[in-house]
Amino acid sequence: MDTGGLFKISSGPSRYLERVEKRSLASPPLHDPSDINRDYVADTSPIDSPIRQSPDWEREITSSPRTIDQMTGHRYSPQVIKLDHPEHTQVPEDQISSFQQSSVFLTSLPYWPLLQTQLKEHFTIIKQAILHAIQCEATDTIGIIVSDILFYVRRYKKYFSKQDHIMLIEILYDMVCRDPLPPHGLSACLVALIDLLLPQRLITRSDLTLRWRPLYDLYLRIKKESITRMHPSLWGLLDPIVQLAALASSYFPEEATAEILRELYPQIHPSLSSNTYMLVLTLLTAFLPVDVPPHVWGLWFNDVTKLWLGSGVILPKGECRVLYLLSRLAPRTVGRVDWSPHLHQLFDQLLRSVHIPVGPLKFTFKSRTVLPIQKFSKIIVFSIYQGSQTLSHLKQLMLALETFFHPSNDGRHLKNLITLVTTLVSDFMVRITRESGVKPVPASLQIPPEFRLTEGDIDQFVTTVLPSLRLALFTKEERYQFQIAGCLGPLSTIRPRMFVPEMIEECKEALVSVTEPHRLTSLLSCLYSVSACLTTGLPDFPEGRTYVIPLLHAILPGIDVNDAFKTALSLKVITQLISGIPLVDCSKSPPMNSIGRELAAQTALFEDFILEFISKMFHFLQCATTSVTLGELEGMQTGPHIHSIDIGMSLQSNIVLLFPVSLSVVLSSCPLSLYERAVSKIFQLTCGMFASVDKPGTSPYPVILSHLTACQHGSDTARMFFSHCLQCIKRVASEIQLEKEERGDPEIKWNLELLSSVVQYGARHALSHLSDIREVLRLTRYSKCKEIYQMSSGLLCDVITCLSGVYILPKYQFGVDLDLSPSDRDYLEDWGTYFQKNEVRAQWHIPSIEEIEGVESLLQEFLLPELLKIREFVSGSIELSRDELQNILTLIESGFLASAFRFIEVTDPPLSEYDQLITEDLVYLTRHIITCNRPVYRLESYKMDELCPLIHSLSVKLFAERQHETESMRLLVSIIQSLLSPSQTVSCWSQLRLFKIDKHIMSVRTAHKRLYSQLYLLYRLESTHDCVGLEDHVDIVTVSKECLLIDLFNLATSEYVITRQYAQYQLDKCFTRYLFSRRFMFPHILPLLGGDTPRERLKGALRTLLYNKNLFLEYICCRPDLISQLIPSLLSCNHTDKQPIIDLLYSVFGVIRQLVGLLDPELTRFSTETQRTALERLGVPLPSETLVRVMSVRDSKRDSDMKAYLVFVSDLIKFIKAPSSSLFFEFAVSILSSLPHPTLPRPPELIPTLLPLLVHDTVSVRYTAMSILESILKFKRNSYKKILLVTIEQVMDSVASLKLEPSNTSVKLEFGECEENRWLCIMEDDLTREAMSQSEWNAITFVDKMYVGYVRPWPSDLQIFAPAKDQSISTDYDREDRHIISWFQDEKNAKTLITFLSLEERKNAEEFRIHVEEVFKALAKNYGAESVRLFSDQLTKLMTSQQETEQRLGLELAAGILMGSKHWRWEQVSELEKILAPAFFQGIKVISKETSPNWATFLSRILFKRDPRRFFWLWNGLLKDLMDPSDSCFTNAMRLLLCDCAVFYGSWRIPGFKHALLKRLIPHLSSPYQMLRSRIARFLVTVFSEEGPLAVSLYSPSRQLFLSKLEVLSLSQGKLSSLDTPDRDRVLCEIKVVAEFLTRTAKLLRFAPELLLLGETILTHRNAIEEDELTHILDSLAHSLSLLEIPHQAVPTLIAVFQKMPYEENWQTKLGKLYLFQVLTFGNLFTVLSHGALVVSAIRNVLLSLLGDQRVEVRDQAAESLSGLVRCGFYSNDDVISFVQDFTEQLGPPPQGRRARKRIESDLLAKKHSGLLGLGAIVLAYPYSIPQFLPTVLMLVGAFLQATPPLQGSAKHVLSEFKRTHWDQWEAPVISSSLRHGNALPLRQTPSPKFSSGQIASPLERVSSPGYQLPPHRHMTPTHDDPTQELVSSRERPVAEPRISMIQQRSIASPQTRMPVRQNIARPQIRTPQALSGRTPRSLQAPSPIRARSSRDS
Repeated sequence: MDTGGLFKISSGPSRYLERVEKRSLASPPLHDPSDINRDYVADTSPIDSPIRQSPDWEREITSSPRTIDQMTGHRYSPQVIKLDHPEHTQVPEDQISSFQQSSVFLTSLPYWPLLQTQLKEHFTIIKQAILHAIQCEATDTIGIIVSDILFYVRRYKKYFSKQDHIMLIEILYDMVCRDPLPPHGLSACLVALIDLLLPQRLITRSDLTLRWRPLYDLYLRIKKESITRMHPSLWGLLDPIVQLAALASSYFPEEATAEILRELYPQIHPSLSSNTYMLVLTLLTAFLPVDVPPHVWGLWFNDVTKLWLGSGVILPKGECRVLYLLSRLAPRTVGRVDWSPHLHQLFDQLLRSVHIPVGPLKFTFKSRTVLPIQKFSKIIVFSIYQGSQTLSHLKQLMLALETFFHPSNDGRHLKNLITLVTTLVSDFMVRITRESGVKPVPASLQIPPEFRLTEGDIDQFVTTVLPSLRLALFTKEERYQFQIAGCLGPLSTIRPRMFVPEMIEECKEALVSVTEPHRLTSLLSCLYSVSACLTTGLPDFPEGRTYVIPLLHAILPGIDVNDAFKTALSLKVITQLISGIPLVDCSKSPPMNSIGRELAAQTALFEDFILEFISKMFHFLQCATTSVTLGELEGMQTGPHIHSIDIGMSLQSNIVLLFPVSLSVVLSSCPLSLYERAVSKIFQLTCGMFASVDKPGTSPYPVILSHLTACQHGSDTARMFFSHCLQCIKRVASEIQLEKEERGDPEIKWNLELLSSVVQYGARHALSHLSDIREVLRLTRYSKCKEIYQMSSGLLCDVITCLSGVYILPKYQFGVDLDLSPSDRDYLEDWGTYFQKNEVRAQWHIPSIEEIEGVESLLQEFLLPELLKIREFVSGSIELSRDELQNILTLIESGFLASAFRFIEVTDPPLSEYDQLITEDLVYLTRHIITCNRPVYRLESYKMDELCPLIHSLSVKLFAERQHETESMRLLVSIIQSLLSPSQTVSCWSQLRLFKIDKHIMSVRTAHKRLYSQLYLLYRLESTHDCVGLEDHVDIVTVSKECLLIDLFNLATSEYVITRQYAQYQLDKCFTRYLFSRRFMFPHILPLLGGDTPRERLKGALRTLLYNKNLFLEYICCRPDLISQLIPSLLSCNHTDKQPIIDLLYSVFGVIRQLVGLLDPELTRFSTETQRTALERLGVPLPSETLVRVMSVRDSKRDSDMKAYLVFVSDLIKFIKAPSSSLFFEFAVSILSSLPHPTLPRPPELIPTLLPLLVHDTVSVRYTAMSILESILKFKRNSYKKILLVTIEQVMDSVASLKLEPSNTSVKLEFGECEENRWLCIMEDDLTREAMSQSEWNAITFVDKMYVGYVRPWPSDLQIFAPAKDQSISTDYDREDRHIISWFQDEKNAKTLITFLSLEERKNAEEFRIHVEEVFKALAKNYGAESVRLFSDQLTKLMTSQQETEQRLGLELAAGILMGSKHWRWEQVSELEKILAPAFFQGIKVISKETSPNWATFLSRILFKRDPRRFFWLWNGLLKDLMDPSDSCFTNAMRLLLCDCAVFYGSWRIPGFKHALLKRLIPHLSSPYQMLRSRIARFLVTVFSEEGPLAVSLYSPSRQLFLSKLEVLSLSQGKLSSLDTPDRDRVLCEIKVVAEFLTRTAKLLRFAPELLLLGETILTHRNAIEEDELTHILDSLAHSLSLLEIPHQAVPTLIAVFQKMPYEENWQTKLGKLYLFQVLTFGNLFTVLSHGALVVSAIRNVLLSLLGDQRVEVRDQAAESLSGLVRCGFYSNDDVISFVQDFTEQLGPPPQGRRARKRIESDLLAKKHSGLLGLGAIVLAYPYSIPQFLPTVLMLVGAFLQATPPLQGSAKHVLSEFKRTHWDQWEAPVISSSLRHGNALPLRQTPSPKFSSGQIASPLERVSSPGYQLPPHRHMTPTHDDPTQELVSSRERPVAEPRISMIQQRSIASPQTRMPVRQNIARPQIRTPQALSGRTPRSLQAPSPIRARSSRDS
């Protein structure tokens, strides 16, 4: 066949490029050396590896280092190299260690030396690119270059020297802090710095020093710009800066700590009115270094703990920041910080943070604390050392929370509890690992030996958390089950004996049970986590290995087709157990020890297990109800890279694809004999399944075969299936005519699919059967069945990939020969063999000459004819039908997919525009050099510049004639993509992401590190090989590829949706790959946006702009020359009557509006320091000639960009003047509003066009115009003079005495009022003057920062604005300024603007408009009073208007003008006050409920960050008519609302105003109006908000003094009832005000002594008068008081308050205070217990007194309180025994016979009832355990079931509750037997209760749990029919401390309630209501820790 000049067939052997270094071993050959079809392998295993391979390595290869300056393709100069030595050159350890960080998998690649060279080249080019960008002042491209650094670090680790590492950090840090980078460049630098600073062990403090001040200034600058410019990209920079500061603080110098404290301490204002408090704490916690000596962090530690624990105000967000700082400090100061004084408060806060519902009303602490539990955990774990009390506190905490872990106690708190226990375990394991020294630890994190954990500490910790973990294991939420199981795994590596044997036995029992699937899944997840301690044979648990083989057989029934979740867990457990053991029968040569003999005997069952596992696997796959789709298996079957399970698949598909992974692990661990039996069985089961497969590509069996061929003995599998499949295909093809068969024979399809699977790793057999494969391809190639020819093309692709690829040969699991006799090797010693990452061993397949020639022959025989047909079809010589065309394109697609990566050579030059573009943007090809894993074999027949024109011609023809053939178009898109983005694997990155699953399946976590199976390491190594140099690969657009890009774009804008979507996806990948491809495609997009473009093509063009997260638009929006062309084209689009087009336009313009703010035609420049540092540290600078040329090009580009920007703005303005439609008009205005800094030049017509838009008819246009004008005016502001505060005569002496000298590093933090800051305050005397003279005004030094003076030390260099008389304001206005002034001074414009701004914009949602206020603020500030004269004259009319919108406008104008008058002279200010003050106070009289928020906002705007002394008229005016009797209640309430707002923002600076207000309010506390009373209470809270433990109040009102003056608090309950009705009503009103005030104060403060004392006094009036309002207020008060945080010194006060309870006159008052006592005691448990036995004894006496009360209700509540205290561990075991003895004496002997119902005297009855309730409280304190003394107590209580009421009811309630809470244990035979025979079920108590059958049956048969009917009681004697007795192991369990077993904590949260175990007694089965409903019965829920639940709770 004549192929012409286009395709030349090569004759003779082809020279090929092989970029692989070879390794081999001097070991016996794996195959016969005479076999010509041998595999050529490269071995990366160590020298001592037993892996065998062929020694024949002498062959010729071509090697050529790439020239960096070449940008076209991959041109190599061939050079023949002969390898004389077969040994692979090992990389020296010292050479690797000289680099900071290197990936183990990279160093294990066969071409690592070449990759190492290319990495050095790569990094050198990156450094040169940074240097050249700095030299050329290219700040716009620095983001691209820094992103290359980020790519390099994340892909190849920190593979550079320490000097380069430090150099990169210093250069980037200088650029970030010194140079004004654009947002995208700054973001890239911040992220790169964060990555470079991790891990911190690589660089020590002595290696690197960073300055903190530049980073601090950067944060403040970005914070200010983000508020000014309101751009989303600026807001996103704040968090990265904080993260960078936290990392960089480790490298701040020691003196930085004192400097940071001096800077930030004066700004701390821990009060409600401080808006800067959170900002300061954020900066403080981020910038303070923690890796410093103790004398440095000691400067702030005490102050920070005061802010956290000693601050009176509760600010949860601030506490989170402080807690974050302390959690950073704790791991670095183990033993150096004494946490003992803070432990009780720390644990109390943690106890409140888990939000446990406590008390009878289930109060939670959620409203007060939202603290991160993870930070508490870190502090707790790292405060454990010898002599600390942390473990005892932790034990007390877990004891208090233990019952809440039970599955029946479900709720919102469960998430916090699980988080607490999991983080505790995780942090504890981190500390163990850190102390072990296995991993390198920075010096700052090293723990001194004397403070390390001891064995006793570890034992105590595990025994503390283990009971809670056991209870939580069976929770209802599956996600929590896995978290708990993940905790048990690490604990099993340090203390396995404590729970692993019990758990295994329970798992065996659960595997047999069919009624509790939830138990089985929970236990299986635990087995999966603890498998490491079983297979590895820990020294503490050597018998763990004997559990493995019985477990494997027991778990096999878990592979159940009816339960997908159980099957998945069973497979994971099997895979995890087998991954660490060799499956070799050692029974014939057992070891000497007993454990070894038992284990050796069990190994004889391996063969049965493997065969049974295969049978169950295939049975499951045959019975599965759903099939795996082709899309789900696409990534699993294509190419020789089949690794894992797709996370995004359905659960069923995950299970189906788990089988191949599990089977590969099983068979990789087998010897050859077992492997052959298993494979023969798989062969029998697989070969005949073609009739049961519905659709090709949906069966999982080919995936299984792929994994089999990848196993250690995979060649045997490949040989067996090769022969069978080839014979079957030939036989069937000879019997039928495939060219005429449309449906296709299923046997051919099945065998083609199997053949494609086994060929993927069988290069040896594929080469030996190449002739047969050719014959099969010839037979099936032209089949009429679409599925057959598609599978035939896929087979061709797999064969080419297999023969020409570099990949790992069949993988092995162990590094030992499993075929040796057990007598020659002890395989039991190999159990638990796992590897570290640096122990990976691999054999690599490297293509041989024969294989390359075979590939070439396949391409010439099958691909070349099809290309010739396409050429003839394009030229018109032949015609192809649709089916014929699809057949040809399918084969071409497969051929290109497999061969384009290696066989198609790029020979054409790049586009000529590249030189100009690279010079302009200074973009270097820094990712183009990593190509060592991409060998290119030169074939003369395939060249890119010859293939691309052919495909281009085909694309043009199909696009013009056959767009409707969507399948052909899809194939064409795939072919184009194969040529543009060739890759050697289809889904390597998707496979790499899936390793998270395999990592846990094939790895174990030991006590100190994670180990992996060799199979996982090989998978990971192969994926690393696939991904080297692939992701984000940057390439060059050549002349031939440009045509293909245009074709792909045409297909992306074609008519049909399917073609368009697929082409858009592929086009987006090309945009990412090719440099400047968006720039080249932009001219092709523009014509489609305007004119008469068809609708579908327009949609395609718009979607192309939006693809890939708007990166195309981001590229355009940063370039003025492109955006100036795009916007006019978009504004001229057609088809705007179609909703899809409108939606797309809205999306495009929305993105442009966000991104256009990045436009910066006036590029910033690098600082001189940065340039000097770069020249010193980075490479070789550009030559002067080149630098001059580049700078001239960039200067011309800057000029052209500025011109384009001006043209762009002018075009927008022209379009706004004459819009084509209202839609595009809004778009244009929105784009104009998002333009960059107004400091850039603007067209002169902008302002004249903008001002008329202020009065446009459309609200959105007016709003946008107002925003644009606001932005312009803000940047036109004048610069005002500033002076230092220390130069003022009044404060010079005081500040000088407080100012710190540089040598003084101590900083003392003080808060509050003092003599030094009195001059800043408004005292009561200052309010007496009506007006201020000019001299008085000028004498005031205004300090607008409210924190100044409140916090000492004072700011050292505080600058304030100079007085107005010293300010020089320029009146030299430019043209724009004069135009703005004249427009606003025009009466017509002012009137029209006021009319429009007074209109209603949103119905019933008229809020204060900040943008209107900001515009008038800028006008008044920039142009003075004259510019707003017309508007200030209208203030009185507007503010006193009855219309809401006019009143709102008046407030907006007044706020703006008043804020803009900050620098006006006294004459202008006084004139404004004369207008504003009357208008303000007249407007108060017409205020309405709707406008009251606007008035409050007005005051907040004018007072925020303003010196209160500027507004004397406001303070006097607010006092003038306050509480005027002539005004209505609503008016007075609104005045009080304004006073509240004014006091809030006036803060501590207005003590005189507060005193004056209180004097006026005290007579009105008894107001009869509820609105006024509520407002007074709110106001009082604000007045006293500054008072706290840390703050000193000398001038402000005192809360305690104010409350002491109220006579109503001294009234007793009896005196109140004796008052007359008017006086009593007045007193009650005052009580309501005080109660509401105390309620709101208690919610905002941690604690104040007067709150508890006065609250207790007021609560005595709760039942004085039955009034709903009073009852509600006092209940809220009780709730708020119960949430107080009692400090250590206030506990005696608390006890004294509650010691009065027994003496209260009213029993209801006792109940209320008892509720308060419960919650307060639980919420402050550790603080109360810290006072020791004295407080505990006092509480005991109070409870015993209340138990003896005359009222039954009081006794019941006291009993519940006692039960809760016992349950949470408040009393020790000895105290509980003492309680039992005392209550037994009080109760006396039980009544007998007729005396049971005999009447008892009231006093004696109360005493007996008290004793019975006390015993009941003890019983109910153990809801899930039975301590030793409990049976006797329970029997004693049961003896009173027939006694006189209320004894009978109480006894029945106790027994019913006991049966309810123990019901899940009651019906279990094992547990029932334990109860009978004395084996208790303790959580924390000692065992051995003495229950007998009679004791169990006698009292409990007569009670039933409330809420549902229970089945009749059955005898507790175990029978022979009990199935669970067969599961009991004959092996004796090791003796350990008594603890609750897993089976005893059986979860009752299952949707399927467990039925009673079938007994030997014939009785009908009774189905309980809970079994019918499927819900957890109410009676099975656990009681709260304070009060046992009962049916009354519902």
